[in-house]
Amino acid sequence: MGRQRSCASPLEYHAYIALYVGVFLADDSLVVVIALTTLRMAGNRLVDARGARLVGGTVMLALGLLLIFRPAWLSFSA
Repeated sequence: MGRQRSCASPLEYHAYIALYVGVFLADDSLVVVIALTTLRMAGNRLVDARGARLVGGTVMLALGLLLIFRPAWLSFSA
């Protein structure tokens, strides 16, 4: 089977892709705003901030090492 040709013009295609990306960015932005508002309301104590940075940094380091050395472990495929 060959490739199917799209009926959309290049401008329509790129506009659709921009809309698609925009919707996902809006969703993620909403989650970030809610998280930051919650943190501000709960109070930002120095001890909590240090602990959160330590945990977040450890998770990011572990994910980075997994992406470098064992990327298959982060895959959802069977």
